[in-house]
Amino acid sequence: MDPAHLHQVQVLWDKGFGRALGMTSFQEYLATIPEVPKAPPIEYLNRLILVDRRLGFRDGCWSVGLFTSERNSTFISHDLMVEKKLKDVYWMWCQIRHPYDFFGLEVNGPNRGPNDYRRLFKQHPRGREVGLDVIEFAALYAQDPSVVGTKEEPKIVDILNSKHCVDSQYHAYATWLEDSITPCLPRVSYRYESHRCYPAIRWEPEGSHKEINTAVHL
Repeated sequence: MDPAHLHQVQVLWDKGFGRALGMTSFQEYLATIPEVPKAPPIEYLNRLILVDRRLGFRDGCWSVGLFTSERNSTFISHDLMVEKKLKDVYWMWCQIRHPYDFFGLEVNGPNRGPNDYRRLFKQHPRGREVGLDVIEFAALYAQDPSVVGTKEEPKIVDILNSKHCVDSQYHAYATWLEDSITPCLPRVSYRYESHRCYPAIRWEPEGSHKEINTAVHL
């Protein structure tokens, strides 16, 4: 395995992913990691990230240092066809785009929000673009906490493939937040339709993730 890819496995192991699953050694955890897929035919989806869904949303977030007060059942997938194709562990080619260059200034003005991004996802002969869900975003954060900026200069990231289980107008997002109980921390929560945020997207290869895992829920 490439040293850079091995490093990502080590990061998750160090954050307790393997031990939480009952594994006693790094090699045992490493044996569950699949091969790296080919890069997509889209230049800007150039960040390769390892996703391990086996801890679920809440435990996965807490393990990588993302605060959340939501339950595992709070978020559901915006695109159920994407959710049905997900495996327990996989690599994804992804990126967080700047809100002003995602699809160009002419279609990404100040009032563009998550639903606009979803409608504008591009279809390709070999696959398509889709939004990240909350577990995939936690995987990205595990490898690069700077994706939400800093406490002094926070970024708001729209997690486009996760919405509230009761009201679909509320979608998941991540940034630095504080409330009356906890200090300002990087966290995942939900809010109403927004704009001028950083959309998190990934590549969905045609025919990928064919094995349906109904045991994994957001």
